[in-house]
This record gives sequence, structure tokens and C-alpha cells, in this order.
Amino acid sequence: MKKIFFFDIDGTILPFNKKEPSNKTKYAIKELQKQGHEIYIATGKAFIDCEKLAKNLSIENVITTNGQVVFKNGQVILQNSYSEEELSYWENLAMKNNFVLGGQGIEENYLFQQINNQEEYLSSENFLNMSKFLNNVHIKIPQIMKKISDKKINQLWICGDIENLDYEKNKYKIVKWSCYGADVLPIGVSKGRTIQTLLTNSYQGYNSYAFGDGNNDVEMFEVVNNSIAMGNASIKTKEYANEVTKSSEDNGIYDYLVKNKIIEEMK
Repeated sequence: MKKIFFFDIDGTILPFNKKEPSNKTKYAIKELQKQGHEIYIATGKAFIDCEKLAKNLSIENVITTNGQVVFKNGQVILQNSYSEEELSYWENLAMKNNFVLGGQGIEENYLFQQINNQEEYLSSENFLNMSKFLNNVHIKIPQIMKKISDKKINQLWICGDIENLDYEKNKYKIVKWSCYGADVLPIGVSKGRTIQTLLTNSYQGYNSYAFGDGNNDVEMFEVVNNSIAMGNASIKTKEYANEVTKSSEDNGIYDYLVKNKIIEEMK
């Protein structure tokens, strides 16, 4: 049976704080390619932040911004963006609640400066926490702007008092990625929904596999045949997985594929 694999990046292909996959992870992906299997990266990152990795691994199929943008064979086949009205709504929320707001496009990311004093903004706890997270996943600090509602943005970030934020829950969902912040997506958008569409329209009959570690991987796990959580995955992610492999630090992708006799051991 033909196989298709979906791999998250941070905490899955890449151990946190690492810029390159391990040799065993590179070997595992290359072996899958040699066997002719379909391979997708499936990430919350924008394309600009995963393009280099995808090229280095010779992967042309990429799902970015949690399913808002899809590249197939190197070409964009899907791109959903926020309207100017929606972005203005989140700009106003950021100003009212004093949280940091970020936006991801295909080729550029942005941060919204919700206060007039830039020095105060740059020294704020929320900005420093956002910067810390972005550094951990190797995303450079985006352009800081007084307005982002005129930009083409596929996904939003927020950093601040998320638990007490009053927002339109019937329109948006907040997916936490760390203690520092979260992704903001329209209701119904997820890696899982996009993958389900791909499986239905382009890959019928394929045996599907997904590897991930974060809460934004849960819906992806619900639509594939084989869901594999990394050893470093969140508790929620592990609960939705068919199997838990070793951590990304311990070559979990390679270990799973060898144990299940999908690839041979590395010589």
C-alpha cells in the first residue's frame, strides 16, 4: 500500500534549540523518499521560516500556518488570509488588553506595536516572552509596525493574558504553543482539516502517518491512520496518538520507522 507521511517541525523533525535535524532523522526521511512515499511538512510556521529546511530535506510538499497555506510540488495550491476587518479587530484587542500581536504571511512576518512608545514596547514582558519563543524555534524578530491590518496575513500570534482574554469564540480559536503565547486561527482551520482534504482529494487509499508534539497536531492525529507523538510531546498530544516514540532529541522519527520495519537501520 502507498504511504504518505506528515511531519511537524519544531520538537519533531527539529529538537528545540537545534537548527538542523539529526543525521538519523535526515537518513529516515531520505529513505522514505527513496521508497517513493509522499512526504509533507505540516507546521504552524510560515513558509519563510521553514523554506530552508524543506529545501535541505528535498521536500516540496509543505503545509504551513496550521493549514492556511499549502505548497504541493513547490507550488501554492491553497492560501487563506484574514480580512482587513478581522485584522483590525485583533489590533483593537491588542491595544485594549496590552498583549503582543503578530502576523504571518508567506514571505514576511510582522509584529503589531500596540503602544506608542517603542522603547516601552520592546522592554515589555510580553514582547520579551514572544522574542524568547521565536528565538527557540529559530524565527527572527519580525518587522514591528503600527498597523498590520493592511498586510496579507494567514495566521496570527498573541502573547499576553490569554486565559482571561475576551474575544469572539464563535469565530476564532486560540491554540497555545507554550507558556508564552498562542496561535490564533479562524474556527475550522487546522492542520487536520487541510490534511483530510488532501487525503480525500489527492491521496485516496494511502496509508497515512503523522508525527507531532504540540497541541496543534491533535487534529492532524484524528484524520490519519497512524498518529505518532514524540516523547517530548504535550500530554494532550500523547493522549490522541496511537503510539508514542522517542523524543526528537533521541531520534524518535528514525526509531519508529525502524521498529515498524518501514526503513532499514542506518549503517
